[in-house]
Amino acid sequence: STTTLTADNTVFDGSSTAGIWTSGSTTTLTDVTVSEVTGLPGFLDSVGGWGVVVRSDDFEAEALTVRNVKRIGVFVKSSLATINDLSISNVDSTESGLAGRGLHISGFTEDESYVSVDNAVIQNVADAGIFIRNATEVNLADISIEDVVPATLETESPDDTTYDMHVVPVETGDGLVVVQRNAEGDPAAAENVIVNLTGVNNFINIARAGVIADSSTLNLFEIPETMESGMADGSFFVTQHSGELNLIVLDMELIACVTTLELDDAE
Repeated sequence: STTTLTADNTVFDGSSTAGIWTSGSTTTLTDVTVSEVTGLPGFLDSVGGWGVVVRSDDFEAEALTVRNVKRIGVFVKSSLATINDLSISNVDSTESGLAGRGLHISGFTEDESYVSVDNAVIQNVADAGIFIRNATEVNLADISIEDVVPATLETESPDDTTYDMHVVPVETGDGLVVVQRNAEGDPAAAENVIVNLTGVNNFINIARAGVIADSSTLNLFEIPETMESGMADGSFFVTQHSGELNLIVLDMELIACVTTLELDDAE
């Protein structure tokens, strides 16, 4: 598609299905606010409620604010995306308890995708503050994630416009989740998906794990300024399957905060 969407100094308020939903070649959002997306009544659950859904080849956002929405605050599936000064707050699960994620970045199983997020504040969400799946490389800098509660309903939907199956079903409520699955739905080599975390980062009042790296690589260039999570064993960082955590700046006190889980997807 050759569709192009450009929005500058615009407020989208009070919609039902989504504040912004776009696909095409290029999407540019500058000083845009999306709020009060209510969703529509459904037979078993509400329908819609997304803040921003972008499926463009190129995506640029500057000073994007999303608040008081459902399901997902911002969903991005792009070959190249740059997001600066992002604010997401008050993302609710659906009436049946489904999702409530802040930022969801989805890549491709066969094509490459590169995303950078600089200066993001994500507050009062469910399931995960930031959820990354199959993106080739994501650079995160100066990220603050605060108050993440569990979603109450497990999902196995294959439709990544809505949700991906969570790393560990049933229990959720994580700060940053990075996961990779191949076209058959199986874990793959960790080096295929790389996330770099730099700058000043805060994880505050996270219900379960601060960070999960599942069949992916997380390069930690700075120790988070705040690490508050509710893992029963005191862990903050969790690796699963072939997941790797590389401490580029090594703080010996962090070693006690790393746990490796050997779990099957069916568990």
